[in-house]
Amino acid sequence: GRAPCRWAAVRHGKSKKGNDHIHLVVSMVREDGTKFNDWKSHYRSQQVCRDLERQHGLTVLGILHAERGYTPAEQTRAEREERPEIHRHTLARLVRACAAASLDEAEFVRRARTTGLLLRPRYAAGRGDVVPGYSAALRPPRGERPIWFGGNTLARDLALPWLRINWADTPESAAAALAEWDAAARHRRPAAPGREVLMPGPDAWKQYAHQVGELREKLASVPAGDWTAWAQAARDTAAAFAAWSRRTEPVPGPLADASRELARAAQLRHYPHPAVRAPLPSAGGAAMILLAASPPASREAYALLFRQLANTALAIHAMHAAAGDVRLLRGLGGAILRATETIRASAPASTPGDPAGAGTPQEPGLRPAGTDLPAAGGLRPGSPLPAPLTKHNREPAAHRSPGRRPGLER
Repeated sequence: GRAPCRWAAVRHGKSKKGNDHIHLVVSMVREDGTKFNDWKSHYRSQQVCRDLERQHGLTVLGILHAERGYTPAEQTRAEREERPEIHRHTLARLVRACAAASLDEAEFVRRARTTGLLLRPRYAAGRGDVVPGYSAALRPPRGERPIWFGGNTLARDLALPWLRINWADTPESAAAALAEWDAAARHRRPAAPGREVLMPGPDAWKQYAHQVGELREKLASVPAGDWTAWAQAARDTAAAFAAWSRRTEPVPGPLADASRELARAAQLRHYPHPAVRAPLPSAGGAAMILLAASPPASREAYALLFRQLANTALAIHAMHAAAGDVRLLRGLGGAILRATETIRASAPASTPGDPAGAGTPQEPGLRPAGTDLPAAGGLRPGSPLPAPLTKHNREPAAHRSPGRRPGLER
């Protein structure tokens, strides 16, 4: 019964990416002089869009998952700097890999800094001993300022409160994390180096591959409606692909693409409260060993880890296909197929007894209808215990930056 607002629709034409679109110009003052109530206008407009999509037979965008967007300025800057992707995507991939590879918050801070990222804590108001959030940035070229992004701005699953559910929570770990955050804020060396300076043994490749296989087998019993558990599996798998991309791809390629596709399924619009980790095996060991400089024991072990990761990605894709949400992971299949060639090219020399084509997921007949993912091969899980860690030798002088001491951020 209220007076309407005057509006006009303007067709803008095609955007740079070819999207034909319109703009709506709406007066905030009604025809009777009263003001329009814009409370939760963004939420209500999205609900109207979902109703219009159903009414006209269009693709209904997801209401469970929500990926962080980016601004035209970010895209323009990436094009000006001739970067293959925007800063936000590169940074989110590295942060996700470091978070999954870490056992506690202190290790995450040290590992991210060792990887080449800049971190700074966000202290609670009036407190110097409480860190509710953080910002991260890629290390800029000399003379330029870093571009900072908050963890929650990079991706919903990279907010510090959500990351903390995957790590140990004890008074000792909290004190160690605060010490590392203070060191990062003051650009000092890590307070107490830990696992990130150790090199896993070569046998750890098969053991961590079996952990990923164990995760895939557990997913078979997870209900399709348990979105929190599936998002957790997607986050761990995305982190492993992110770590592999950093290990083998000079520029973002199919492994980075697979990581980003899976990361979409890891970002829920709403998370449960209180946040708890689902009782599933973790693929964090795979991310850890891929971030380390540890060489695989053999080509077979190298291929085994990739096959298990690809099969886990297939399980996640199949669940979304069964739920009618193929659009979310529409590019995952092609990325996995392209990544197979990357893995083959970067694998170590063949060893006796290495099966041909071990890098490709096999076993025909398991390909879900309507997908382009490679078929999956079943593997029985092995021992989830990691191999013994050995002290990592110092990086050869030829690979160190001249004039920079390890651990210092300039």
